[in-house]
Amino acid sequence: MLRITDADEGGSEYVLADIQQIIDQAIEFTEPRRRKMAQGKGVEFHIGRQGVVTWKPVVKCNPVEMREVFVNIINNALNAMPDGGVILLHTRKNNGNVLINITDTGHGMTEDVKKRVFDPFFTTRSPEGTGLGMSIVYGVIKRHGGELEVQSKVGNGTSFIMSIPVASVKFPVP
Repeated sequence: MLRITDADEGGSEYVLADIQQIIDQAIEFTEPRRRKMAQGKGVEFHIGRQGVVTWKPVVKCNPVEMREVFVNIINNALNAMPDGGVILLHTRKNNGNVLINITDTGHGMTEDVKKRVFDPFFTTRSPEGTGLGMSIVYGVIKRHGGELEVQSKVGNGTSFIMSIPVASVKFPVP
């Protein structure tokens, strides 16, 4: 990995990394929680991946921060599916960006919740939640030059759509 330190990025260390590999790490990291929730509630959770991997989307990022973005969104999806469900992750190339869509089959959000989901200290899980997870997700995506939006409807689940600039260097597909 090529290490890059950007002073204009707050001094954080950024590297060129395969975003799909970071997503895979987040899926693996959340596996024990999914298994524990499924066994404890007698329900099933499934995580699926979509997209043909004919390219490796390399982004300039802090991999730890980016992994935390995906872990937070996956954990929130799990919380939104108390009776089990499906989380689908889809990546695709769009011009100079990688688009990442994380969709769940959970209970969805009201318009009020959707408007406030990225606000610091806003939570629907009081007293367990701190309300910082999604505001951190938003901040990380913005610091990485990306965009983030949420689409949700009560009873129809939620999608988080991220657009992150692709680095000009690409790793060859094995």
